[in-house]
Amino acid sequence: MDISSSHTIQLIVALSIGLVLFLVTYFASLRKIIAVFAVVIPFQFIASRYGSINMVAVYMIFFALLLRSVIKSTPFLTAIFFIFISYLLSLFSAPKELWADHFFYIVTVASDFLLFYITYNIVIRYPDVKFFLRILIVMDFLCVAYSILLYIVGFDKLALFGVDEWMLTQNLEEKKRLMGAFKAAGVNAAFYASQVLILIYAAFFTEKGWVKYFCYFLAIVNFGLIVASGSRGSFLTLIGSCFLLLYFFRSALGYIRTMKIVVIGISCFFAISIYVVTQTNFNVMFERLASTEVNESGVPDTRQIGFKLTLERIGEAIVVGHGPEIDVYEQFRRHIPGYRPLGFYPHNLALFLIYSIGFIGLVSYLFFFGALFFKLFKARKNKHKDRAIQYIPTLGIIFMIMFFVDQLKIEFLRFSLSDYQHYIFFLLAMFVAFAKVATSGKKST
Repeated sequence: MDISSSHTIQLIVALSIGLVLFLVTYFASLRKIIAVFAVVIPFQFIASRYGSINMVAVYMIFFALLLRSVIKSTPFLTAIFFIFISYLLSLFSAPKELWADHFFYIVTVASDFLLFYITYNIVIRYPDVKFFLRILIVMDFLCVAYSILLYIVGFDKLALFGVDEWMLTQNLEEKKRLMGAFKAAGVNAAFYASQVLILIYAAFFTEKGWVKYFCYFLAIVNFGLIVASGSRGSFLTLIGSCFLLLYFFRSALGYIRTMKIVVIGISCFFAISIYVVTQTNFNVMFERLASTEVNESGVPDTRQIGFKLTLERIGEAIVVGHGPEIDVYEQFRRHIPGYRPLGFYPHNLALFLIYSIGFIGLVSYLFFFGALFFKLFKARKNKHKDRAIQYIPTLGIIFMIMFFVDQLKIEFLRFSLSDYQHYIFFLLAMFVAFAKVATSGKKST
């Protein structure tokens, strides 16, 4: 695989920054390390076909913390082991000319699990719910600011300081969909939907005064950005998840307060939706909802061709898959014997996994996610004295339900979505770690 000079320079710069980060991480406080890194997860300042600066940073942080004896707990290691066995089997079954492409994909995905262990171990050591939720609040504020900047820019192109590598994500003019820090409209909407749950939870249990009302305000803005993204799936799953959230927390909030939140929340969400649809150019959400058609299998019209073509190809390598990376670099120009590109993403996580790493890979991931869900489910009835910790497992369950419903329409494991992968694994590690804290009775620091 040829390496262009521009990509080589980016790789050298990323590795150099990573080395500096390793030295800083070795001496810095754990709270500062996780806070700074987590806040910038959505923003990959250097990204290439070989990975991103964020990915390099995860490796450097992990090895520094390993030397500091911070990484002591490695839950779900068996499931993760089988996931990477499936990746290696798929890699070696693919044409040798593509091994480098698949290898860089595996290296990037491996950083997700390293971040999982980094976050898990730091949470266990410093189980401060407010601290970790505030990290996510700051992250959300920066992403909202980014999307608002894109809204102001409209459909023009804008590169920060004139640097092409720092080009803002361009809005989809033809489809009238607002973008954001992540690279797909549906992924940005899924991020904002998850953050609405986080913000509401923080307002319920950890924040007071103006910060509490700021969380509610951000949640409303997030909802407006989902409408502007035109993502039907995230819009519907968020509505369902919000009702789940209020249902499960009704006893903690009280009946009157719950009803007030429902009435005010619906009014605010309705108002921001009307504003987006009538006062902006990103006004296709309800048109898309009204025009949606599904077949007898429940597949929306925009996914039917992709599902059909993917299913036709799955049988070619159903056990180990076609190779970890679906979107191989310059796949239509390389003319590799024995390789026929799929040419698109299936837009469904299960189809993506079984096509790329086969039935073995799909089962391995189900084993991992199932173990996480079971851990949260077991911890949901804990009696921890701190309500913010007590209800975290329930929040994690709601998040995982919403996440997997959303994955029916998109796959978060695309190589280009490594930033979103880091966000998801950060959340999963945080939920599971606090579930352990809740059942152990350890106090929040």
